[in-house]
Amino acid sequence: MSLNYKFVPANTQLDESYDHVFLNPYHTSEVDMGFGFISMNFVETMADSWAATHTDPFPGNPYEHNAFRAAYSDHNPVIFTLVVPALDDD
Repeated sequence: MSLNYKFVPANTQLDESYDHVFLNPYHTSEVDMGFGFISMNFVETMADSWAATHTDPFPGNPYEHNAFRAAYSDHNPVIFTLVVPALDDD
């Protein structure tokens, strides 16, 4: 399974969807497939943090791909839920 298969944007540059997060449910039983995946809007999330620590303009408004990924990343964080049925040793 790929996030792009589910049309979840994994890249901060929305017109590019080449980033993938892959999951094989057969070998990854601890991922809650009912919850699925949520791709966080990293550009939007970092706006307040930038204002608190920088005086120069935020590269997310307007979005400047090279400047933003130089400061942070061009990958949106992915949120998912783990299912741990018993005490785990890792």
